[in-house]
Amino acid sequence: IVGRLPAAFSHPTRGDVDALVMYRPLVPQPPQP
Repeated sequence: IVGRLPAAFSHPTRGDVDALVMYRPLVPQPPQP
């Protein structure tokens, strides 16, 4: 998790909830030497 967006969504029963920002490469990365 690289970040958090406070009160990003309005949930019908839980009210304003945070969104978590995650990072993952979408293509394979070459091996590091």
